[in-house]
Amino acid sequence: MTLFSPRVRNWLVGLGVTSLLACLLFPVFGPEAPLPPDHGAHAFSVSAVGHLPLIHLLEATGRPVFVRRARPAYDEHSDAVLVIAEPETHRLTARRWAEWTTSTHRIVVVLPKWMGTPKPERPEWVESLELVSLAYTQESLPPVFHGIKVIRPTLGPYEISGPTGLPPVTLVSSPQLFRRDSLPENASVVVGSDRGTLVALVELGEVEYWLVSDPDIFSGHGIGTPEGAAFAVALLDRMRAPGRTVVFDSTVHGFEAQPGLWRELGRFPLAFVLAQALLVLGVVLWSAYGRFGRALEREGGIPRSSEFLIENTADFVGARPDFDSSLRTYWEYRVRAVASQWHAPEEMNLRNTVDWLGRLPRAQTSGFPELADEMSRSLDLRGPAALELARRIYHWSENMIHGRE
Repeated sequence: MTLFSPRVRNWLVGLGVTSLLACLLFPVFGPEAPLPPDHGAHAFSVSAVGHLPLIHLLEATGRPVFVRRARPAYDEHSDAVLVIAEPETHRLTARRWAEWTTSTHRIVVVLPKWMGTPKPERPEWVESLELVSLAYTQESLPPVFHGIKVIRPTLGPYEISGPTGLPPVTLVSSPQLFRRDSLPENASVVVGSDRGTLVALVELGEVEYWLVSDPDIFSGHGIGTPEGAAFAVALLDRMRAPGRTVVFDSTVHGFEAQPGLWRELGRFPLAFVLAQALLVLGVVLWSAYGRFGRALEREGGIPRSSEFLIENTADFVGARPDFDSSLRTYWEYRVRAVASQWHAPEEMNLRNTVDWLGRLPRAQTSGFPELADEMSRSLDLRGPAALELARRIYHWSENMIHGRE
């Protein structure tokens, strides 16, 4: 008899396995927790200064794009263009720049320009904007380019014509440009005019640095017009190799995902460890499935009593060919045990001990004289009769010692 019926058992096992697998696999393959609404100038912001609209535009036009929330691994996306867009300067360290230059050969640095105030009722939108200081903007440049000067000419709407293949772009207000005479000698002006440079290309060793002075060309409000969207896409196509990925690094805005064991189990090579563990778990559950519930009672099982143990031992000993000597040894042992219980003299031999016990009134009434007479005969004791005699010896000694049959 089991605790549950087969149907209930199947339901319980199924629910248990399902919940266990869900607990194990959800941290590995489940989506990351959504980020809270934010209005900043980063890849998760839909505000006027955010870059998420540009990412959606690239996806909609079939360009491969990826937002990275972890430190770059060596050779990861080495053929992609890495976009460092309006970074928070306190997160820019020499070690961080070394990681970027080792992981890829094309880096796009977009300088910051605006600081926004969120709307109280819609924190993902900006209510007002103000310019950050030029000193803060220049700190976002790689250390090797700190000599480049950033200027903001007093201009109205400012149209800059790009080179062949790029449509013209209009900076609506407060254009932010590089001063041309501060650029390195090997710098190439990609987009600019006599007033200043908007996009410059500098090659240092194997790394191409694409320096973008004004983030408006990539921000939400900058690509809000067909011309602005076309310019942003065309410029990124110029920056990246054909068919390669555009990678936005969000760790420079504090969106760095902390690595964990559960998440790594879903990736090569630890995914094989997870698969093997699930396989072993499945085999264990399958092997134990038929024995679910309380153990069945065995019909006609072995009784749990000393009486059965003694009887079973007697049956075993009775089957031995030398049972006669074993019976006489057992007789002597039981006689001396009874004599010791009744305080008989210890120096007596077996015959004298039997005579001494025979004089006890209790021994005379318990069948002892008959047992002593049978054991004194020189008979070949074996078979059922000998086994019955051993049982009588046991019951007589128990009666003499404990007062029970």
